[in-house]
Amino acid sequence: MSNIISKADMFKITGCKCNDPEGQKRSLKANGIPFSVNCKGEPLLTWTVYNQALLTRRTSTPAANGDKLPAGFNLAAAS
Repeated sequence: MSNIISKADMFKITGCKCNDPEGQKRSLKANGIPFSVNCKGEPLLTWTVYNQALLTRRTSTPAANGDKLPAGFNLAAAS
């Protein structure tokens, strides 16, 4: 089994069909998921990177200025 996400799974993740690589890239960028691009301009993503991005989103708390802070970080206690 390859670690690279298949075109069918990329459709499930992004909601954009295989013939819409620009839509797939927009969806990945909007969700903060890093990816590479192949010679055809299609996004490439591994399951490892995808899962890490999901874990990071679940364990981070957005700060008032939009930055991500570690879970449990108390900015008010620092001032």
